[in-house]
Amino acid sequence: MAYCSRCGNLVREGARFCDRCGASLSVGYQGALPTGPTATTTYDWGPQCKDTCIAVILSILLPGLGQIYVGRVLRGVLILLLMPLFYAMLALPMYLVVTAGDLDGTLIGNVVIMVVAVIVYIWQIVDAHRVAEEHNRRGLPGLH
Repeated sequence: MAYCSRCGNLVREGARFCDRCGASLSVGYQGALPTGPTATTTYDWGPQCKDTCIAVILSILLPGLGQIYVGRVLRGVLILLLMPLFYAMLALPMYLVVTAGDLDGTLIGNVVIMVVAVIVYIWQIVDAHRVAEEHNRRGLPGLH
C-alpha cells in the first residue's frame, strides 16, 4: 500500500500524483507502510483549506473579516479601519450642512464618498473570495 506524504491519502499503485491533494508522489512518495512495533510514519500536513463561502459571508457581515479568516490579517485590519473612515467622511459633511448651510457642495461630496465606499465594500467581498481561492490553490498561508 502507498500513501501520500502530504495528506496521508491511500494512493493507487503506480500513480504519479495524489488523487486527494494533487501532490507529486515522486518527491513525497512513502511507498509501503513500514510494519512492526517501532514503525512510525510522519506526514507533512498542509494548511487547512479555507471555505470561500465563509470568507464571503464574513466580509459581507464585517468588511475585512473574510481576509482575516483566510490569514491575510494586515489586509483585513486595514479594511476594518478603512470602512468606518468612509462612514465618518459621510457624517462630517452633514454636520457642516447644519452649521454652514452649504447644501450643494456637501451633497455632491457625499455622493462621491458613498460611491467610493460602495466600490470598496464590493471589492473587499470579491477580494476575500479571491484570496481564499488563492490560499486553497497554493496551499500556503497568507502573508499579507
